[in-house]
Amino acid sequence: MRKRWATVMAVGLPLACLAMTWHWEGSFLPSPTAAVNMAIRATVLLVLGLMTWRCRAALDEVKLLKRILPVCMHCRKIRDENDRSCSLETYLSRHAGIKLSHGLCPDCASQFYPDTFPPERDSA
Repeated sequence: MRKRWATVMAVGLPLACLAMTWHWEGSFLPSPTAAVNMAIRATVLLVLGLMTWRCRAALDEVKLLKRILPVCMHCRKIRDENDRSCSLETYLSRHAGIKLSHGLCPDCASQFYPDTFPPERDSA
């Protein structure tokens, strides 16, 4: 969408300038100097539009990569910006201000404490 607007502006503004020249001077063909000026403006606007589009695309990619956390596949520790590994709890506490409380899910409760939390049996 943004690239389309850059193209519309790059083509539309020189055309508007051409229309104004025709309206005010009574001649549809501008002078050679004005034609060169319009071509330079169109080129500059196209280049600026392309550069803006590329910068926005690069910024979107950086934002996406910033949301990806490098997690160790074995110990599940997260590598921070200083290339140090820290636990999930520490990372979330530092970066998101989140405090975690610990508990047991039903599966782990029955696996690690079978006397207190007997496994549920399917009544099928």
